[in-house]
Amino acid sequence: MELPGPWEPPYILATRRQARQVAGMLSQRPDLTAETTEFLQRFRQFVDTHAVPKPVSLGRLPKRIDLTLFALPVRADNAGRALPRALDGEDPLQPLRRLRMMYHRHALLDPNLCYSDVIARLLARDPHTRDESADAAPSLVEAVQTQRRFFEQLTAAFGRYIETKDKTEEHVLLNTCYTLLAYDSHSGRIDERLIETLYKEPETYLRGDLQTIRERHCGKLARLKRSIAGPIVARQLEKAKRATARTSLKSGVRSNLIRHLNDAASPDKLPGIEALVERALKLYREHAPSKDVVRVQGIVRNALQKHRFIHSFFEHHFLQPEIDGLYALLHAPRQTRSPRKRGSTESADLAEKLVISLHPTKDYFDFLKAITSADCTWWPNLAGTHLLSPHFINVRMFRKRYWMGNVYLLDYSEEANTIVIDRIQLQDPEAFLPLRFFADFITRLVEELARAAPACRIIAAESISNSPLAQQSFFARTRGLARVSFAFAEADQHFECAQGRPLVVLHA
Repeated sequence: MELPGPWEPPYILATRRQARQVAGMLSQRPDLTAETTEFLQRFRQFVDTHAVPKPVSLGRLPKRIDLTLFALPVRADNAGRALPRALDGEDPLQPLRRLRMMYHRHALLDPNLCYSDVIARLLARDPHTRDESADAAPSLVEAVQTQRRFFEQLTAAFGRYIETKDKTEEHVLLNTCYTLLAYDSHSGRIDERLIETLYKEPETYLRGDLQTIRERHCGKLARLKRSIAGPIVARQLEKAKRATARTSLKSGVRSNLIRHLNDAASPDKLPGIEALVERALKLYREHAPSKDVVRVQGIVRNALQKHRFIHSFFEHHFLQPEIDGLYALLHAPRQTRSPRKRGSTESADLAEKLVISLHPTKDYFDFLKAITSADCTWWPNLAGTHLLSPHFINVRMFRKRYWMGNVYLLDYSEEANTIVIDRIQLQDPEAFLPLRFFADFITRLVEELARAAPACRIIAAESISNSPLAQQSFFARTRGLARVSFAFAEADQHFECAQGRPLVVLHA
C-alpha cells in the first residue's frame, strides 16, 4: 500500500487531527483488503484514545540526518530473490577487488611479448621439460606444436599438483593461468580492455565493465579449464568406468554406475552424482562380491574427489561464481534488436549514490511504520504498544519522497545512560544492497546519537536488520566488539533487542 504525503520530509509531528485525516484518506482507497481495513480501524481507534509520550533525547536529536551511501542497483526481475551466496555484506564489490589483486600478483605481463612468445617462455620455465628452440623465431607449425606441448605439460603439472597439493606448484600454476588469461589468443597481444577494466576502482565501474570481465575473464577461464583439467577429469572417470566394467557385478549394475559416471563430467551435477553412486554401491554390496564393491567404491570415490578438487580450485582462485552472481543480480538482459539508448543499463554506473535522510520522530504516523518496515507490528497490536512505550523513538528513513524504512530506538538515557538500537527495517530488504553499510550508516547514526546524549553508551541487537546485506555487514564489523546484557522495562519486552540475547556495544 502506497503512503500519501503527510509524512514526507520535511520533519512533521502529526497532530490528532492530521492523523484522522490520513486515516480517512487511506480508508477510501479502492484496493483495501479486509486485513488492511482492520489495521486502519485500529489506527483510528488508537488516535482517538491515546496520547504519544515523547522521550527526552528526541528533542536533542537533529530533525534531519543526511547520509550518503553507495549501493548496487537491483534488476526488477530479481526483486525478492535470494542474494548470490558470494555477495559480501561489508563490501559487495570485494570480488572485483580480489580479482584485480590476483591479476596484479600472478599475471606476468610484458607488452613486448606476443601470445606465442609467452607460451614458449612459460614452457621453457617448466622444470620437467626443456625447449632448446625457445629463443628461435618459430614457424607456424612449430608454434602450434609448441602450444600443444605446452598445454600437455601444463596438464601434467596440474595433475601433479592434484596429488601433492604443493604450494610452490600451486603458485606456478596461478602465475601461468593468470598470464594466459591476461592475453587475447586471437590478437596475440595483451587483452588491454580486460586489464584496463580490472584496474579501475570498482565504485567507478559501469555495468558494461562487469560484462567485459564476465566475458573476457570468465569466458577465457572456461576454455582454459577445459584445456587443462578436461583431460584429467576424462582420464579419471574413464579409469573408474573400466574398473567398474571389469568387476563381476551384474551387467545392469555396471551399466547404471557407468551411466552415473558419464553424467559426472558436468561439475553442476557432481553433488547429485556422488550421492547416487554411494547409494547404488550401498545397495549392491548385499548382492555382489565384497572385494569388487570395495574396489569400485575406492576408484570411483577417488575420481569424483579429484573432480571436485579441480572444480573448487578454479572456483576459489578465479572467482567465477562471485562474478556470475554479481552479473545475474545487476545486469539487465542485452536488447539485441533495439538500438542502445543513452543512459541504458549497458552504460549505467554499477554502483549508485543513495542520499538517505533520517528523521527521528514519535507521532501518530509511526503507528503505520509496519507498512514501510515489512515487520510484525502489522497484525499483533504492536504498533500501538511501541508508541505507548516511553522509551521508543522511531527514525524514519527517506530516499527523496519515498519512506523506505525505519530505525527503532529505545531511549534509556535518563534511567541507565543507555540508548539501544533495536532494528533497522526496510520495506524492500532484498533491494537494499549498500556497499559499506556499517561504515556509512551505522557509524554515522551512532555519532549523531552520541552527540545528542554524550554521557550514554549505545548498544544494539546482534540481529539488527531484515536486509541480508546490511545484516552481513553488521556481523562482519561487530565480530570483535564487546557484548553486554541489559535489563529492559516490562513495557519493552516485545522489542527484538529485549529477547535475552547479548547486545553489541557500539559506543561506550
